[in-house]
Amino acid sequence: MLRLLCAALILCGAGLFAYRALVLEFPLQPNQNSPIWSLEIRADIPATPDGARVSMFVPPEFGRYQPLHEQFLSDRMSLTIRTADDGSRRAVWTAAQLNSGTSVYYRGTFFQKPVLSETRPQTRAPAELPSDFDFVSPRSMAERTLANRMMAELDRQAYDDDTLTSLLIDRLRDGTDDLARQPMDGRVGTTPVAETAAYVLNQQGRAARAVHGIPLEETGQTSRPISWLERWDGEGWRSYAIDTSDPFNPENRLTLWRGDADLAEAEGTRIEDVRIALDRREVGSVEALSQRQDDPNRPLVLATLLDLPVNTQLVLQTLLVIPIGVLVLVFMRQFVGIPTFGTFMPVLIALSFRSTSLVTGLLILAAVLLVGMSFRMFFSRLNLLLVPRLAAMLTVIVMAMIGLSVLADSFALGTGLSVTLFPIVILTMTIERLSVTWEENGPVDASKEFAGSVVVAVAAYAVMGLEEVQHLFFMFPELLLVVLAVMLAMGRYSGFRLSELRRFHELSGRS
Repeated sequence: MLRLLCAALILCGAGLFAYRALVLEFPLQPNQNSPIWSLEIRADIPATPDGARVSMFVPPEFGRYQPLHEQFLSDRMSLTIRTADDGSRRAVWTAAQLNSGTSVYYRGTFFQKPVLSETRPQTRAPAELPSDFDFVSPRSMAERTLANRMMAELDRQAYDDDTLTSLLIDRLRDGTDDLARQPMDGRVGTTPVAETAAYVLNQQGRAARAVHGIPLEETGQTSRPISWLERWDGEGWRSYAIDTSDPFNPENRLTLWRGDADLAEAEGTRIEDVRIALDRREVGSVEALSQRQDDPNRPLVLATLLDLPVNTQLVLQTLLVIPIGVLVLVFMRQFVGIPTFGTFMPVLIALSFRSTSLVTGLLILAAVLLVGMSFRMFFSRLNLLLVPRLAAMLTVIVMAMIGLSVLADSFALGTGLSVTLFPIVILTMTIERLSVTWEENGPVDASKEFAGSVVVAVAAYAVMGLEEVQHLFFMFPELLLVVLAVMLAMGRYSGFRLSELRRFHELSGRS
């Protein structure tokens, strides 16, 4: 039963940890950086006495790269956002009149989503989906005839749809004959090739569309969109590069829009200029992850403690490492055999060291224990009851800590008020347990238990204070299930401890 329980706990904890770390890409290192991209699209509009309507494509909300922050800026123009079924978004600015020239801006900051999904899930074939934005514009009857003739030739050469699509892109890009040049209408570049290829494939009943985006490896003030082709293969959209004609994964491209419309269009006025700027910078992975928590549509598995208020996070950062300190304590007592005061007293002392520092905490502990033990022996002669004696000891410890604070400040030792943060209750109970052990078992056993408590406290403090440990358990609290399983497994150990091997060494030698 215990083995099954431990296995289940480890499987759940380790499985969830692996999924969030490897698939969702939660940061494993506290100082790990992640790239984010800042995009700005600006369209300049001249003055017009009549009404004006300006529309501009902006990156899809559910694309491969998800927006962290977005701004839609304009002067004296109202804004609406339109979203098509294929995920494309248009920002539409309108104004009754423009007495002077103005500009409309889109600014967005993007990070790469851990679960890659270029468009929202579709349960029907794209040809059955109504769309606000057509994939292709109508062409003349002559162009349709040429497209059909070209596809008839390519069908005889192609092995499958992938080969057919690649041959079509090659032929349109090279423009080696009239069948290819006529649909292109004299245009060159990736955009007309992608749009024409989508048109030709759609004429043959094969769903395809041109996609336009920004290459993320090219940053600067003059970024220009590039185009590629997407073809529906029955299960999803398959991307094809125009320059190579081969299928590829557009993981390094930020999608702006789909179809053969222009990036920015105007009614009642004109677009004087469209400028695109892209910048990349590195930020801490935890910072980027905390910004991702603002998405209300994220799955529950993406939820982290970063959703909580900052004060709550600070408290949980301490609470989450307490089981690690307890695990160190269990190992030291069950496997090493180090005697300690109480069950969890060393862990409490280790927590006290976090309020000061290791060296300062040890000095405070030694000084206060020396003063406290002196008064404890004096109080024992007065035959006081337990509760009044503990209350008196607590008061003495408070006065001792105040004295240490004043003394440290006078000599500019840098401890200051941190001395007073050393928990007085822990010191009180430590002194009481030390005194009781001294009286019942003698100074030797009391010294051993005190030294053991300090050693275990230092070891627990060292492990709990590791930045990597704090980061892992804060970002992946499911690891506590693994810690729980290890503790349960340790509970069945009944063999020799390391400290007992020396005691039985002579017996093993005689046998």
